[in-house]
Amino acid sequence: MRKEWMVALLGAVMLGACGGDDDGGTVGVADLGVDGGGERDLGGNTDLGGADLGGERDLGGVDMGGRDLGGPDLGSDDLGAGDLGMDLGGDDLGGADMGIDMGAVPCDPDARPFGGGLGTEASPHLVCDVAQLDAIRTPGNEGLAYVLEDDLDLAELGAPWVPLPSFAGTLDGRGHVVFGFEATGRSRYALIDTLSGTVRDLSLADVDIAGSAELTTFAVETSSGARLENVLASGRIQVSGQSAAGIVLTVRDGVTVDGAAFVGDIVQTSSGANGFVGGIARAVLGGGVLRRVVVRGAITSGRSKLGGIVSDLTGTVEQCVSAVRMETGGGTGGIAGVVIGDASVRDCVVRGSFSSVSNTGGVHGLVFALGAPTFERIVSAVSFDGAGGDAIGRTVPGASFTDVFFDADATPGPSAIAAATALTNAELGSSTEARLAGLAAPTWVREDGRLPRLA
Repeated sequence: MRKEWMVALLGAVMLGACGGDDDGGTVGVADLGVDGGGERDLGGNTDLGGADLGGERDLGGVDMGGRDLGGPDLGSDDLGAGDLGMDLGGDDLGGADMGIDMGAVPCDPDARPFGGGLGTEASPHLVCDVAQLDAIRTPGNEGLAYVLEDDLDLAELGAPWVPLPSFAGTLDGRGHVVFGFEATGRSRYALIDTLSGTVRDLSLADVDIAGSAELTTFAVETSSGARLENVLASGRIQVSGQSAAGIVLTVRDGVTVDGAAFVGDIVQTSSGANGFVGGIARAVLGGGVLRRVVVRGAITSGRSKLGGIVSDLTGTVEQCVSAVRMETGGGTGGIAGVVIGDASVRDCVVRGSFSSVSNTGGVHGLVFALGAPTFERIVSAVSFDGAGGDAIGRTVPGASFTDVFFDADATPGPSAIAAATALTNAELGSSTEARLAGLAAPTWVREDGRLPRLA
């Protein structure tokens, strides 16, 4: 079910991110490239049209139905799986795709500590049982190479997953899915506590974690050289204190997240200042990069400093899609809650709705004037429950805005950002609109009747 689940989840994210009405309507099998016949759904009202995803498991209890993400109705366009640069359709991700001949050495689920291999890049350890995955924590194993050869269910451990203290090796999920990532009463919780290696092509489904602080899915902390590539997560995160994120808490200098999607809900049950919640990351520091990232769902909090993609941004976000309903206490941005220093945001689409209007913008919320941030090639099509929200965000001293547009029908202007251009629904959906010329191929696609979108 590995490949099919990734196709279905990413397809649902994309169709919700820039689809027609964003109303939780049917996503047909033709849209996802998955054969019909199964009963799996995304846990809510998103109907996958009978896609056969290999069983009856509910993917995280995410209720995506009926949620109004605001913005214009520009037709039934979707971003497609290619928007994250992931090849999720067609052939299965077998060993031949990795340049490794695994045919003669199948993974043995009963073997210990691993199902085969030597732990090198040329001959990685094979993992096809949850006990084998858990064995990575043994001292001396944390820097080796691993590949998943099957989907795994953490419930088979008989107790909640304990984060790997550190991981400096390579974990290649090969498109497989890890289910049963569930825990309550936790703090500083993720699959990995500190990541300095690489995790790629892996999905976490049925995520259901709750606790006091620092909750996420893949990694709490990172160090220079760490990479997350083509990772997906679906489910619910509930935090009573500060800090939560859909994929990783802190992206430090020299760390790259390249291809990530989170679909689900993040709920912060407390009020006050400094919520530090982001759809992908809590913080992206200077030298850190988020690239090709997508968030769809809801962020609910009584606090401030919340972002659809990242809470605190000092580094770079590029090629992002944020389609989030944000019900917050203020200080909220569709991309970044707080922009700091020489941060950079480029090639992003924001489509969502906001309950707060205090220090809230479609792109950014609060701003610390400590540098010269840059904003390039951004389309904002958002709505607010009340008057006062800004389609882009607060004035940023020293910042530059180039080819930044907003939907004036969804968010009546003017924006506090004088360099932002207001366009109507029809103008945003025109392939010949001269003012949109900067949104060009190969990064952007413009078609009549559709919101400009990432290629």
